[in-house]
Amino acid sequence: MESTTGLRVSFPKIVVGCGTDNKISLFQSASASSGIVGLGGGPLSLITQLGSSIDRKFSYCLLPYESNTTSKLNFGDVAVVSGDGVVSTPIVKKISFYVLTLEGFSVGNKRIDIRGSSMDVEGNIMIDSGTTLTFLPSDVYANLKSAIVETVKLERADDPNHALDLCYSVTSDGYNFPLITAHFKGADV
Repeated sequence: MESTTGLRVSFPKIVVGCGTDNKISLFQSASASSGIVGLGGGPLSLITQLGSSIDRKFSYCLLPYESNTTSKLNFGDVAVVSGDGVVSTPIVKKISFYVLTLEGFSVGNKRIDIRGSSMDVEGNIMIDSGTTLTFLPSDVYANLKSAIVETVKLERADDPNHALDLCYSVTSDGYNFPLITAHFKGADV
Protein backbone atom coordinates (compact mmCIF):
# COMPACT_ATOMS: atom_id res chain seq x y z
CA MET A 1 0.00 0.00 0.00
CA GLU A 2 1.08 3.60 -0.44
CA SER A 3 2.08 5.68 2.56
CA THR A 4 1.40 9.38 3.12
CA THR A 5 4.92 10.05 1.85
CA GLY A 6 4.02 8.41 -1.46
CA LEU A 7 6.37 5.49 -0.84
CA ARG A 8 5.07 1.94 -0.98
CA VAL A 9 4.98 0.12 2.35
CA SER A 10 4.99 -3.64 2.72
CA PHE A 11 3.41 -5.62 5.57
CA PRO A 12 4.30 -9.30 5.19
CA LYS A 13 2.18 -12.14 6.57
CA ILE A 14 -1.16 -10.30 6.53
CA VAL A 15 -4.18 -12.60 6.25
CA VAL A 16 -6.93 -11.45 3.88
CA GLY A 17 -10.12 -13.09 2.75
CA CYS A 18 -11.63 -13.36 -0.67
CA GLY A 19 -15.34 -12.84 -1.28
CA THR A 20 -16.99 -14.44 -4.27
CA ASP A 21 -20.61 -13.41 -3.65
CA ASN A 22 -20.38 -9.97 -2.03
CA LYS A 23 -23.55 -8.01 -1.36
CA ILE A 24 -23.70 -4.26 -1.54
CA SER A 25 -25.38 -2.20 1.14
CA LEU A 26 -28.76 -0.54 0.95
CA PHE A 27 -29.04 2.32 -1.57
CA GLN A 28 -25.55 1.88 -3.10
CA SER A 29 -24.86 1.21 -6.74
CA ALA A 30 -23.20 -2.09 -7.62
CA SER A 31 -19.95 -0.35 -8.55
CA ALA A 32 -19.71 1.63 -5.30
CA SER A 33 -17.75 -0.90 -3.26
CA SER A 34 -15.73 -4.03 -3.75
CA GLY A 35 -14.99 -5.18 -0.22
CA ILE A 36 -14.71 -4.34 3.43
CA VAL A 37 -11.74 -3.92 5.77
CA GLY A 38 -11.93 -5.11 9.37
CA LEU A 39 -10.73 -2.44 11.79
CA GLY A 40 -11.99 -4.03 15.02
CA GLY A 41 -9.95 -5.51 17.83
CA GLY A 42 -10.41 -9.16 16.86
CA PRO A 43 -7.45 -11.40 15.99
CA LEU A 44 -7.93 -11.19 12.20
CA SER A 45 -8.64 -7.47 11.90
CA LEU A 46 -6.19 -5.38 9.91
CA ILE A 47 -5.43 -3.31 13.04
CA THR A 48 -4.49 -6.39 15.10
CA GLN A 49 -2.42 -7.87 12.28
CA LEU A 50 -0.50 -4.64 11.73
CA GLY A 51 -0.16 -4.46 15.53
CA SER A 52 3.06 -2.94 16.80
CA SER A 53 4.07 -1.58 13.38
CA ILE A 54 1.28 0.99 13.74
CA ASP A 55 1.17 0.96 17.56
CA ARG A 56 -2.43 -0.33 17.14
CA LYS A 57 -3.51 3.20 16.19
CA PHE A 58 -5.71 4.27 13.34
CA SER A 59 -8.07 7.11 12.52
CA TYR A 60 -10.48 7.89 9.76
CA CYS A 61 -12.43 10.91 8.67
CA LEU A 62 -15.43 10.20 6.47
CA LEU A 63 -16.49 13.05 4.22
CA PRO A 64 -20.01 13.47 2.82
CA TYR A 65 -20.81 11.12 -0.06
CA GLU A 66 -21.18 14.08 -2.45
CA SER A 67 -17.73 15.49 -1.59
CA ASN A 68 -15.11 15.80 -4.31
CA THR A 69 -12.39 15.15 -1.73
CA THR A 70 -11.33 11.65 -0.68
CA SER A 71 -11.95 10.42 2.86
CA LYS A 72 -8.81 9.59 4.83
CA LEU A 73 -7.72 6.45 6.70
CA ASN A 74 -4.48 6.86 8.67
CA PHE A 75 -2.36 4.39 10.63
CA GLY A 76 0.30 4.79 13.30
CA ASP A 77 1.79 8.15 14.25
CA VAL A 78 -0.31 10.06 11.70
CA ALA A 79 -3.56 8.65 13.11
CA VAL A 80 -4.52 11.98 14.65
CA VAL A 81 -7.75 13.82 13.92
CA SER A 82 -7.61 17.48 14.90
CA GLY A 83 -8.87 20.86 13.84
CA ASP A 84 -11.90 23.10 14.13
CA GLY A 85 -15.09 21.24 14.94
CA VAL A 86 -13.39 17.96 15.86
CA VAL A 87 -14.88 16.27 18.93
CA SER A 88 -14.06 12.99 20.64
CA THR A 89 -15.69 10.56 23.01
CA PRO A 90 -14.13 7.75 25.08
CA ILE A 91 -14.18 4.21 23.71
CA VAL A 92 -15.44 1.72 26.30
CA LYS A 93 -13.44 -1.53 26.33
CA LYS A 94 -15.65 -4.44 25.34
CA ILE A 95 -14.36 -7.56 23.58
CA SER A 96 -13.26 -6.69 20.02
CA PHE A 97 -15.82 -4.00 19.23
CA TYR A 98 -15.67 -0.22 19.54
CA VAL A 99 -18.35 0.76 22.02
CA LEU A 100 -19.34 4.30 23.00
CA THR A 101 -21.73 5.80 25.53
CA LEU A 102 -24.73 7.43 23.89
CA GLU A 103 -26.57 9.78 26.26
CA GLY A 104 -29.43 10.84 24.00
CA PHE A 105 -30.55 12.62 20.86
CA SER A 106 -31.92 16.02 19.95
CA VAL A 107 -34.36 16.71 17.15
CA GLY A 108 -34.00 20.43 16.60
CA ASN A 109 -34.23 21.85 20.13
CA LYS A 110 -36.11 18.87 21.59
CA ARG A 111 -33.85 16.62 23.68
CA ILE A 112 -34.57 12.88 23.93
CA ASP A 113 -32.72 11.54 26.95
CA ILE A 114 -32.08 7.79 27.16
CA ARG A 115 -31.85 7.66 30.96
CA GLY A 116 -34.32 5.07 32.20
CA SER A 117 -34.40 3.33 28.81
CA SER A 118 -32.97 -0.04 27.83
CA MET A 119 -29.78 1.82 26.83
CA ASP A 120 -29.15 3.43 30.23
CA VAL A 121 -25.71 1.84 30.71
CA GLU A 122 -22.09 2.80 30.01
CA GLY A 123 -20.92 1.54 26.61
CA ASN A 124 -24.38 1.19 25.13
CA ILE A 125 -23.81 1.54 21.39
CA MET A 126 -21.37 -0.16 19.04
CA ILE A 127 -19.72 1.72 16.19
CA ASP A 128 -19.72 -0.36 12.99
CA SER A 129 -18.56 1.61 9.97
CA GLY A 130 -19.56 -1.29 7.71
CA THR A 131 -23.25 -1.02 8.61
CA THR A 132 -25.39 1.34 6.55
CA LEU A 133 -28.20 1.96 9.04
CA THR A 134 -28.33 2.80 12.74
CA PHE A 135 -30.12 0.21 14.86
CA LEU A 136 -31.62 1.24 18.20
CA PRO A 137 -33.63 -0.64 20.82
CA SER A 138 -37.36 -0.28 20.13
CA ASP A 139 -38.06 1.96 23.15
CA VAL A 140 -35.28 4.42 22.22
CA TYR A 141 -36.26 4.40 18.53
CA ALA A 142 -39.94 4.99 19.41
CA ASN A 143 -39.01 8.15 21.37
CA LEU A 144 -36.73 9.42 18.59
CA LYS A 145 -39.34 8.67 15.92
CA SER A 146 -42.04 10.42 17.95
CA ALA A 147 -39.91 13.58 18.20
CA ILE A 148 -39.24 13.53 14.45
CA VAL A 149 -42.92 13.01 13.58
CA GLU A 150 -43.88 15.83 15.98
CA THR A 151 -41.34 18.20 14.41
CA VAL A 152 -41.51 17.39 10.69
CA LYS A 153 -44.78 18.69 9.25
CA LEU A 154 -44.73 16.86 5.92
CA GLU A 155 -46.82 14.15 4.32
CA ARG A 156 -45.51 10.70 5.20
CA ALA A 157 -44.61 8.33 2.36
CA ASP A 158 -44.09 4.59 2.00
CA ASP A 159 -40.53 3.39 1.48
CA PRO A 160 -40.41 1.75 -1.97
CA ASN A 161 -37.78 -0.68 -0.61
CA HIS A 162 -40.03 -1.62 2.35
CA ALA A 163 -37.07 -1.26 4.71
CA LEU A 164 -37.74 2.04 6.49
CA ASP A 165 -40.79 3.30 8.34
CA LEU A 166 -40.07 7.02 8.59
CA CYS A 167 -40.19 8.46 5.06
CA TYR A 168 -41.64 11.73 3.80
CA SER A 169 -42.78 13.20 0.48
CA VAL A 170 -40.54 16.15 -0.35
CA THR A 171 -41.01 18.44 -3.35
CA SER A 172 -38.13 19.66 -5.46
CA ASP A 173 -38.33 22.91 -3.47
CA GLY A 174 -36.81 20.95 -0.60
CA TYR A 175 -37.53 21.20 3.09
CA ASN A 176 -35.37 22.27 6.00
CA PHE A 177 -35.39 19.15 8.14
CA PRO A 178 -34.47 19.68 11.78
CA LEU A 179 -30.93 18.88 12.79
CA ILE A 180 -30.71 15.53 14.57
CA THR A 181 -27.84 15.42 17.06
CA ALA A 182 -26.47 12.32 18.78
CA HIS A 183 -25.21 13.17 22.27
CA PHE A 184 -22.27 10.96 23.20
CA LYS A 185 -20.31 11.25 26.44
CA GLY A 186 -18.31 14.44 25.89
CA ALA A 187 -19.24 14.91 22.22
CA ASP A 188 -22.30 16.01 20.27
CA VAL A 189 -22.45 14.99 16.62
